[in-house]
Amino acid sequence: MEKRTNKNKFGEISHTNFLENIECLQNGSKTLLEVFSSTCQKYENKNFLGTIKDNKLIWQTFSEINIKIQKLSTFLNSILQENAIFGIFSVNRYEWIVSELAGYMSNCINCPLYSTFGPDAVNLIINETEMTVCCVSGDKAESLLDILLSSKKHFLKDIIIFDDDFNRENEFLDLEINVHYISQIFLETEINLRSNKLDLNSLATICYTSGTSGIPKGVQITHKNFIANISAFFRGQTKNEMYRVSDSEVYLSYLPLAHIMERIVVHVITSVGGSIGFYRGNPKKIESDYLIVRPTFIIAVPRVLNIFKQKIEEGVAERGKLSKFIFNIALKIKMWLQCRGSVKCWPLDSLIFNKISNKFGGRIKACLCGSAALSHNVLTFLKATMSMRIFQGYGQTETTGATTLCPLDGDNFDNVGIPYPSCKIKLSPVDGHDKYSGELLVKGDNVTKGYFKRPELNAELFTEDNWLKTGDIARFYNGVFKIIGRTKDRFKTGHGEYIEPEKIETLLTGGLIQDIIITTLKGYDKLLALVVCEKEGIQEKEVLDYLIKKGNKLVDDKKMNRYEIPSHIILLKKGFDTFDGGKLLSPTAKKIRVKIEKFFYEDIKRALSKK
Repeated sequence: MEKRTNKNKFGEISHTNFLENIECLQNGSKTLLEVFSSTCQKYENKNFLGTIKDNKLIWQTFSEINIKIQKLSTFLNSILQENAIFGIFSVNRYEWIVSELAGYMSNCINCPLYSTFGPDAVNLIINETEMTVCCVSGDKAESLLDILLSSKKHFLKDIIIFDDDFNRENEFLDLEINVHYISQIFLETEINLRSNKLDLNSLATICYTSGTSGIPKGVQITHKNFIANISAFFRGQTKNEMYRVSDSEVYLSYLPLAHIMERIVVHVITSVGGSIGFYRGNPKKIESDYLIVRPTFIIAVPRVLNIFKQKIEEGVAERGKLSKFIFNIALKIKMWLQCRGSVKCWPLDSLIFNKISNKFGGRIKACLCGSAALSHNVLTFLKATMSMRIFQGYGQTETTGATTLCPLDGDNFDNVGIPYPSCKIKLSPVDGHDKYSGELLVKGDNVTKGYFKRPELNAELFTEDNWLKTGDIARFYNGVFKIIGRTKDRFKTGHGEYIEPEKIETLLTGGLIQDIIITTLKGYDKLLALVVCEKEGIQEKEVLDYLIKKGNKLVDDKKMNRYEIPSHIILLKKGFDTFDGGKLLSPTAKKIRVKIEKFFYEDIKRALSKK
């Protein structure tokens, strides 16, 4: 592999195509609105946004969407001052994108609300931003109304509803909130636009994230942050590291648009004139959504890809003995070919694996996976069975979704790759780690200017020389980064050994272990594992024995220390997402460690007390 990173005398590591002080994209676009407008001029009659209705994909062209954006912007001008903050509260749909771009056209700032945010989080965000306008889907209008009815105060004056069948309008009016329907706005509004005053440094969005702490905080993202990461995506293509998107691209949007990674990919697809189809908002229908949209490129979180693998394995399990035998032989051959850089094998694909990929539309060429570590077993299995490239990324909202990315032609089994071309990285020493490891610090045009109205958190977010502190502990070795833990998650046992739970969890996941949390309590010198294993009839002792055997093998392979092997377990027969009403996971399916440990505290205490 050719050289792709540089390292200076200060220990700063960057991509060889790293650029800072970015001014615009290659086509001159300086804002997200200009990205859309430039593409619209070139592809005005091309399909842009698609909605599934009656099991068919109904497309709207760039030109048709542009008219709707202009009409909504004209309406927003009558109820919003320039630089005002407005909310978007909905699952992914074309009106979400129209609302975002209409806001930019009106020189305003959007604040997305995760459709999974609870009442307390929504109430906090509405009041902290003092938003007076919110664009909502019909179901979220119901949720919003219930939140406002139980709230002591709010700033909302107008809501714009995406669906016509909302029937609680009078209750909003009783709260002195005006109700508008987007269909009427599209039908009745005569276009009369403001002069657009946005520039690179204009604030584009306040993206609230609970991360793994559970407390929402608003990350301020400028147009420059977005432009830096979109530009970097294409600079990465010059070395064939990233999937080359084109105007023939069809993308399925189903990860929440409130998530910054989804936003970046949507704007990348928009910039090249690609087409974006939206899932129907129901996770149970996602399989048929794939068949209808037939995407060529997707992004996913590990939880979704784990489900893909499970569905494929269930299908194979239903076959006869000979079919299973042939499948397993073919799978081994495809995995062998992977090691030599190929994800396709025409004879095997045409006979066996195309039937699998066809269940997901049959056209997926590549998948970008982020949010959490993907297990080696899942990655190699899906690359083989679906004949697609899978490349992992690492980032956070504070870096506008991208910090590192694995090259398509690299070994991305156990690392998060090299610096994204929009930023540089260095490691800050952490007690108990060697010279190759430390807290990962980031600087670049993609880095946020800080949290909204949280000066005390901003002081913790940056170093004195303005490097972003990610809170993640990374190792840089053989030219790539590997995330091995979090500064806030690491703890000491009663014997004084430092434990990086995330590193251990990544190594132990797989096989019987569907999911795992490593923990202990103060004063105890042993580790406990909360293990998710849904295999019918399996007993706790069997899982513990399996875990210890796997741990000992990792110790022999010098990947773990013996004191990192859990000696106690709590067996869970269902995933963490099923407990406490789903509150143990963040909106992007990350496990919230502090909530999990609190929820299972008594069980953990009881288990650790056993000899």
